[in-house]
Amino acid sequence: MKSIPNPRIIGGFLKGSPLKFAYTTKPAPTQAIIRKSIFDQLQSIIENAKFLDGFSGTGAVGIEALSRGARHVVFIENDVKLASSLTSNLKQLGLSEEKTSTSPTANKLPFNLPLLARSKVWYGDFKKYVPHKSHFFDIVFLDPPYEVLKDIEALKQMLMIVINRQLLKPSGRIILERSEHHAKRHERRDEDLTTFYQFLTKLNLTRSDVRLFGKTRLETYRIRDK
Repeated sequence: MKSIPNPRIIGGFLKGSPLKFAYTTKPAPTQAIIRKSIFDQLQSIIENAKFLDGFSGTGAVGIEALSRGARHVVFIENDVKLASSLTSNLKQLGLSEEKTSTSPTANKLPFNLPLLARSKVWYGDFKKYVPHKSHFFDIVFLDPPYEVLKDIEALKQMLMIVINRQLLKPSGRIILERSEHHAKRHERRDEDLTTFYQFLTKLNLTRSDVRLFGKTRLETYRIRDK
């Protein structure tokens, strides 16, 4: 099996920390250049934010959020090996539900919160996740395997889950990472794009930002102002 380099945190008080994870057939972690772009656009709202990492994998994006000052991150992962590696990384970095006194970073937390309040790993399918409180998250990050969103209806369903289950605060953002190839196929005709925008209007969403990184597209959605 091809070896995937372990990612490192690129910003915040955990900058440079390596993340170890089980080798898997799943796609590689979100690239550092893409993580930088994500947090460049979130820098004004990430501090004290509640963050959902919907398809966590190694947890690189969610841990990056904690490193940069997020108050609470929920990680969702349905691969048992990745979920186990993620839990181990959080413990090693002093960000887990169990306080680990030997963690070298536990005393570097940017504000005084019990570790239980910093992170939660939810093992299971994102489609089945129901938050304990409505409108809980400031930021919802979704990076499913690219094949999951090859169908435009799957993309619509993903956005509907966020809105219909009230995962997002009214001022919140959805950041979606997906295949540029699939996105182009979904939008190759003007009528396809018009239909998608009409769908967003029904959900009271707007697509506020699109960024390209080779074969990857990063999209940001916001709830429309009333």
